[in-house]
Amino acid sequence: MNWKDWRAPILALLLATAAPAIATAGKPSTHPWANTALSPDRRASLLVAQMTQDEKLRLVIGAFGRTQPGQYTPPKAARPNSAGYVPGIPRLGVPPLWETDAGMGVATQRTIVVAETGGPILMPWLDQVGAVLETWYPGTRGGEAIARLLFGEVDPSGRLPISFPRSEDQLPRPRLDGDPKAPDAMFAVDYSEGAAVGYKWYDRQGLEPLFPFGYGLSYTRFAYDGLRARAEGAAVTIAFNVRNVGGRAGKDTPQVYVGPRAGGWEAPRRLAGWRKVDLKPGGAQHVTLTVDPRLLATYDSAAQVWRIAPGDYEISLGASSRSLTSHATVTLAARTLPATWPGR
Repeated sequence: MNWKDWRAPILALLLATAAPAIATAGKPSTHPWANTALSPDRRASLLVAQMTQDEKLRLVIGAFGRTQPGQYTPPKAARPNSAGYVPGIPRLGVPPLWETDAGMGVATQRTIVVAETGGPILMPWLDQVGAVLETWYPGTRGGEAIARLLFGEVDPSGRLPISFPRSEDQLPRPRLDGDPKAPDAMFAVDYSEGAAVGYKWYDRQGLEPLFPFGYGLSYTRFAYDGLRARAEGAAVTIAFNVRNVGGRAGKDTPQVYVGPRAGGWEAPRRLAGWRKVDLKPGGAQHVTLTVDPRLLATYDSAAQVWRIAPGDYEISLGASSRSLTSHATVTLAARTLPATWPGR
């Protein structure tokens, strides 16, 4: 592995941990990489040059709060099952960091939490940190990609494909099914939530998630206007404008949701379409989407057909499932579609 690729992440951790600790100590550091007068790359280079390979691995990867065979064992003070523990490098002035507690520098909002997870996590420490970067499984060159995002070389353009709960109590099944004492035993699962999964569960239950489906911040800002919707047979066509009203280039993913005003679906609305746009500062793009008719229907399992109920349907446009800023209405006639509807 080329450790130059890890300079920026290591520096980010140094700034979030070592610098606040030094300030707390009330005396200046004797380590040259703590000198803020030097360039970030120079400080990172000085630090990396003094680290052993084992120290590099520990600082970048850290260790989980539980002890496992062959894994670094954190001190007894670490929380069991914590998100992670970074042992730090005392001889180089880098203190330990408990990721669950958001580490050092929390009081000044200087901590950035980089989450590498396969799904949503609880964030009881969210109001104590400056930012959270969800990177999922970034791969071999994830360190370089994360560094470019943190230092502003690239605009964060991802949007959440899942809702993040505020607490386990918001989940449709806060406890896992089955008996943990009998992991090999068969058991039945009753999906009582039906099709109201993900963002639709939160909408149906009137719950406010920590981060809604489709959410994501950018280093620039976007605005929407000119929403229009028209129905032609079973199809609904939606058009709107997206503008970059910020000071730098970026990507946005405007989302369209639809729902019957009379209700009757598994949730108030469904995701009907979206479009990824790449805009320079001041740039604009006209977007046109066509809604799959099956998204406007409910499935009749007895007759094995899709049925669109007659009435008014609300079309909503926004940056996430909970940030819907523009609305329009279309009126649909009753219609039946075969189960194998080809979308024509």
